[in-house]
Amino acid sequence: MNSTPLRIHLVVVGFEIDRISLAATMKKADKVYLISKKEDDEGKDYLEENKAIL
Repeated sequence: MNSTPLRIHLVVVGFEIDRISLAATMKKADKVYLISKKEDDEGKDYLEENKAIL
C-alpha cells in the first residue's frame, strides 16, 4: 500500500501553456485537472495543446 499522497493540480485554462504544463511536469503532478468555461471557449486551442503536452 502506497502511503504517499498524490500531487494533484487543479488549473483553470487560460491563454497560457507554460503556467499549466510546465508547472505540472516540474512538480511531478500525479493528476492534472484542466478546467475550462465551455466547449466554444476562446482558449480551447490552449486547452488542447496543454492536454497534448501532458
